[in-house]
Amino acid sequence: AATEEAGPDASVQGPFDAFSAFANALASAASAPAAAAAAALSEYLVGVADEATSAEDTLCAVLALLGPSSPVPDKSLGAAVAEAFGEPQFAALEGEALAMAALGCRRRAATTDLGKRPPLSVMQVADAMAKSAAGKGKVAELVSLIARSSAEGLEALYLVKCLQGRLGLETAVKHRAVATALARTSASRSMTT
Repeated sequence: AATEEAGPDASVQGPFDAFSAFANALASAASAPAAAAAAALSEYLVGVADEATSAEDTLCAVLALLGPSSPVPDKSLGAAVAEAFGEPQFAALEGEALAMAALGCRRRAATTDLGKRPPLSVMQVADAMAKSAAGKGKVAELVSLIARSSAEGLEALYLVKCLQGRLGLETAVKHRAVATALARTSASRSMTT
């Protein structure tokens, strides 16, 4: 499984290790003008740098999800979402329709499975995407990730969007967020030394 191969640090040990925190930052950025979107994403990146259990690994995973070299093919992802939620018709969906279907199913399933799943980590999601891009991923791994996504917030939606490589953020927004986060963490560190 993706979590086993990603190593022991891939589990969620703090709030910034969790994929849900990344999904919340993406949701804030998606609904904002460019400057505010960069600020929201930058704030998350600074939190990762300051508080994630394995900040460097988590930041690498975030950057891989922000700009995937090879997203999961729609057909594989559609099959995974269909299997995860027992909805065969989802196999034919792609793009935003597939992401919204995953969100709707995850929310409907929430009443029956609250508290039964450990939270997803950013590193687990990035690991599954990298394996899929390399042709080593299995649909079963994607099914497991999607089925484990949280019903709270927009985690299922942004999980599918990340795997699709369709976050809808302009490259300039991503670059500004990373640059701002680096400048803030650098300034913060120089003040403490």
